[in-house]
Amino acid sequence: MPQGRKRRASSGAKVAAGTPDSKKRRASAVVKKSVAPSPFPRKRRESTIVSSIEESHWKGWKIVSLVGTEFDVAREVQGQNWDFDHLEQALSEDGDLGGSNKQVILFGSTEAQSLGTDIHIVPYIVAVVGDIDLPTSVGVKSVQREEEEIIPLEKMRMRWENWNESGEDRCENPSVFYLKCLVRVASQSTYKEDELVKWQYVHPHVFLPQLKDESLSITNTAVTYDPPQEASDKAGSDEKPAQQRAISFTFDFKDDDKDDIVEEVLEDHGLDAAVHKAGVEAAIDKAVESHKSTLRRLRAERQEKIEALKAAGKLEEIQNIKIIKFYPQDKITEAWRAKQVNRYWGHATEVRPPPPPPAPIVFTDAPADAATLANATAAPAS
Repeated sequence: MPQGRKRRASSGAKVAAGTPDSKKRRASAVVKKSVAPSPFPRKRRESTIVSSIEESHWKGWKIVSLVGTEFDVAREVQGQNWDFDHLEQALSEDGDLGGSNKQVILFGSTEAQSLGTDIHIVPYIVAVVGDIDLPTSVGVKSVQREEEEIIPLEKMRMRWENWNESGEDRCENPSVFYLKCLVRVASQSTYKEDELVKWQYVHPHVFLPQLKDESLSITNTAVTYDPPQEASDKAGSDEKPAQQRAISFTFDFKDDDKDDIVEEVLEDHGLDAAVHKAGVEAAIDKAVESHKSTLRRLRAERQEKIEALKAAGKLEEIQNIKIIKFYPQDKITEAWRAKQVNRYWGHATEVRPPPPPPAPIVFTDAPADAATLANATAAPAS
């Protein structure tokens, strides 16, 4: 109980309105009301007991690095009271992780989820169960990045640490490791913008032969045609006419007809077929051959990795790993719990708590209008 309240109770004295003390209290109250709310709303927990104290949950999950997340966002998320008590139980001596005789590696990340009109950044922890080598690098890849970048963990100031050396409750399993970020908060302000952005796309890099590499099936090719300079150009001018600047387009060597694409490019850019048709055809042929050569090289490299795993006796183990994705046991995540982890780890074998079942579709004899059919959609697939 506040000290001021004790004095009033003991003396029975009242503070008259308009006195300096009463004005001071009112001013203090106004200051408290003006504090801006957090951009990451806290979970409001329903309880049969009316209390102003939020239930406290296990905090051990917060030592696990949330990869693919900006530093300031990760700090905001880790500052909230998410319910990962089921992960704590899994790591206990009676749990399937803490009591396992197989290696377990833990890393985290975040997802954006909506609840009503609010957008929440939700953390999740991934547990990979299986005797595989600890990843020694991270991959950086996004839609905006043309090339994938593989970076050693040390360069990103990250490393794997043994759970039993973390200060948290010890596991019976001595081979539980978690990914730790060693970048201090004070040094984050010295990072350049491109370095900070890179952290949004960082994920532990691993080669899982059971995952299909979609990039090896891409047949759409980028083509660049640089028209030759015509004799009619203005003397002394270094600038090409607009219609003669380099032209970029795409060609799908599986689905597109080359003659149709050539005709389309010539027409769209007002090029004389007699002058430019052969050049456009040659540009397409060159780009397609380069693309096919790259695909052949990548497929060969993939096969070499598989053969190396076979020779080392590791292929079967890595194909049989179990990936468990832990979501917080909070109302925010009840509607959406996806199996997707990231581009390197694919989909989780199991999601905890399990994703919600699809909404049932009710069939009736009565004809449905367009509005009814539009509203009868199933829940998103996990």
